[in-house]
Amino acid sequence: MKNHTLIAKRLKECRESKGKTLEDIGNLVGVHKSTVLRWENGSTSKITHPTIELLAKYYDVNPAWLMGESEEKEQEALDYESAAKLLKDPDRSEMLKLLLELPEDSRKAAMDYIRYLQEKQDKS
Repeated sequence: MKNHTLIAKRLKECRESKGKTLEDIGNLVGVHKSTVLRWENGSTSKITHPTIELLAKYYDVNPAWLMGESEEKEQEALDYESAAKLLKDPDRSEMLKLLLELPEDSRKAAMDYIRYLQEKQDKS
C-alpha cells in the first residue's frame, strides 16, 4: 500500500516549488482545485495514471517518486507531445499548449474566461 502522507507531501512540495496555486494545477489537469487540495492533504488517493504522468512531467519529477514508489526524483521536462499523449484528448491537449504559449497576462485573461464559462455551465 502506498504512503498517502508521502504522496500528499510530494504533490504539495512540487506545486509550491513551481509557485502555482491549487487552481493552477486543477486547471492544468482538468479538475477542480478542491480535488487537488484533497490529493495534497491525503484525504484521497484517487489520481488517474495519465494525471500522475502529466503532473510528473509538469513538475519535472519521476512519476514513481511523486507516488512514493521511488527515491529517484529526476525526470524529463514537460513537452507538448508528451502532454498530448497523456491527456488523450485533442481538445484538452490543444488548450494546454495554447495556454502555456500565451504571455502571463493573456493566460490569466483566458483562464478567467474559462472559469466564467465553467460557472455559467454549473448554474444551468
